[in-house]
Amino acid sequence: MAERYRNHLILVKADFDSYSRFWNVRAHIQFNQHITFRDVLITGPKDTFKSQKRAETHIIQEAKKWVDNRLREIANKTQTVDTGVET
Repeated sequence: MAERYRNHLILVKADFDSYSRFWNVRAHIQFNQHITFRDVLITGPKDTFKSQKRAETHIIQEAKKWVDNRLREIANKTQTVDTGVET
């Protein structure tokens, strides 16, 4: 599953663990930073999700939070440089 969010690509992978009977999930967040391609891996909690849909929904929410935090930090740094005042 893939989703684009705020110029970042979120690639989700959920795997069923037949031993624990739970879904484990992870996401790659891909984006360009200046001229460099970045790929960040985030993982969800293990042995938590009883359905693939819940696992994927959770990791997408976490990935979007990660993107929002990253963009907020960039905006704050840019604002500090523009004004010369730390926020």
